[in-house]
Amino acid sequence: MDEKPTNKRGRWPAAVMALVLLLPLYPLSTGPMAWLVKNGYVDGLHVQFIYEPLRQLLLRSELLANVHAWYVRLWIG
Repeated sequence: MDEKPTNKRGRWPAAVMALVLLLPLYPLSTGPMAWLVKNGYVDGLHVQFIYEPLRQLLLRSELLANVHAWYVRLWIG
């Protein structure tokens, strides 16, 4: 009767593509968030836990920490 066409690949390619596209947004969001905190729009204590995994990574890599600090300084001056 009414049979829907099946997608042989499933949903995995879309999920992987979404992850690949969204993953860089997590560390890049720290710049705008720092600006929001600096200008008093957001309380830093309320968002601190969101960036804890990134903070842990930055504690383990001096190079990444330096690059991240440079990026955040672009936002907050």
